[in-house]
Amino acid sequence: MDRTNENFNVFLKAVDDRYKDFVVQINDYLTQNNCKCEIKPAKNGFIASYKPETTRKVLATFVFRKTGMRLRIYPEHVKAYETFLNTLPEIMKKEIKKASVCKRLINPEECNSKCLMGYDFLLDEEHHRKCRYMAFMPALSEETTPYIKAFLEKELNA
Repeated sequence: MDRTNENFNVFLKAVDDRYKDFVVQINDYLTQNNCKCEIKPAKNGFIASYKPETTRKVLATFVFRKTGMRLRIYPEHVKAYETFLNTLPEIMKKEIKKASVCKRLINPEECNSKCLMGYDFLLDEEHHRKCRYMAFMPALSEETTPYIKAFLEKELNA
């Protein structure tokens, strides 16, 4: 067995049983679409990050939080499909809307110059400028998982 699969299996053991199938499905989808998976230990368990071979920028990261598992999505092309955001369930929209504002988008002097800028987009006809690390980080749930997968598909196809 190669090291990546071994690490993924260790990571998967830490995943709540309710979400193991979804995590495997996302892992398979992303790795079949030329994303490399990197698994690292973290404060609350592990993080599993996926980088498309074409960009080498992280597309998504599974993270463990006290409130449950989340998938942080880095949608570099969100403007190309921002109307999709309007189809998200209210729980996801609420999380996006309450996410931190991107200080660099508003005033570049107020944030670390090494920080990558966040996202500028419309959601429900409201203009948002959100931090890239907080904007799109939905909790895994029965309601959100189909939208999370669709979100990743939109980003990969953009």
